[in-house]
Amino acid sequence: MKRALAVAAALAAVPALCAGRLAGHGLEVQARLHPPAVVLRAVYSGGDTAAFAAVQVLAPGTPPVVYQSGHADASGRFAFVPDREGEWQAIVDDELGHREKCRITVDRAFLEAGPAPSKGRAAGNAASGPAAARLPLWLRAAVGVALILGATGVLYGLRARRRPGG
Repeated sequence: MKRALAVAAALAAVPALCAGRLAGHGLEVQARLHPPAVVLRAVYSGGDTAAFAAVQVLAPGTPPVVYQSGHADASGRFAFVPDREGEWQAIVDDELGHREKCRITVDRAFLEAGPAPSKGRAAGNAASGPAAARLPLWLRAAVGVALILGATGVLYGLRARRRPGG
């Protein structure tokens, strides 16, 4: 009988021990304006991110029209670039029972602000920067050809070593 009471007491204590994990939590959507984009971040009230939550952005107007839809990234972020002023809506759904709407007001100043100037080298230009600027084009081409010929020589040498009697 004592053993049955101990087991019952232990089972009754399990929900109390897990209450922090089992407690309900809400979904919050934070919107930040970074011209020309609006960046949304979906987090639960406990601080965890709503990774890969479904997001639907509605453009201003009556009735609202779906402007963009997709999923947040692993950090719960989603970005879009509004094309007109007005009150935009974002609906974030983690597809686990949590859904939250967020209203974002876009004004003329935001649309005219444009992107912030970039700090650093241009993306997609691998040959930019101080080291690349010091070498003339003909020298960079000669180094490339030398690397290709050297790799080919190493491969042929390894192949010749594997041949029997060679």
